[in-house]
Amino acid sequence: MAITAEMPKGTAFYILSPSNSLLFDMVLNHRLVWASRFAHLWMLEAILQAERDGIVPDNLAREAQWTRAAVVEDLQRWRPDVVLVDHCEDLSFEPCISLESLRVDLLEWFKRDPAFASAWSNYVPERRVGLTRSGVRRQPARHVSAC
Repeated sequence: MAITAEMPKGTAFYILSPSNSLLFDMVLNHRLVWASRFAHLWMLEAILQAERDGIVPDNLAREAQWTRAAVVEDLQRWRPDVVLVDHCEDLSFEPCISLESLRVDLLEWFKRDPAFASAWSNYVPERRVGLTRSGVRRQPARHVSAC
């Protein structure tokens, strides 16, 4: 992936995705820091399928809440410099691997949690990367001077 070749060694990096093929080779080859407890968000398939069907058992509702909270914790702990987001809602591309026919805007799904929306406010769109992912970079800290 060309974007990883552009990142300096030690860059904190994460992909918000239900699948990450060849990810760790890429991270290791470019000496990046993987900024999450998850290799990928494997649990989304069952959660999103249940939501689409309109029948979300209590255990999956708890799993959805836990998944959002865990991603928020990872963003706050690791503060990745670069986050790539799979665009699983885009009908012009193949569906995200593992989600098959499910079309979902991952960012909108995560933003249902105000804590995620707040953590994500530290990121800005940067550019489209490949066919299905766009990159964002963490905004520099804002300094407020006293009047």
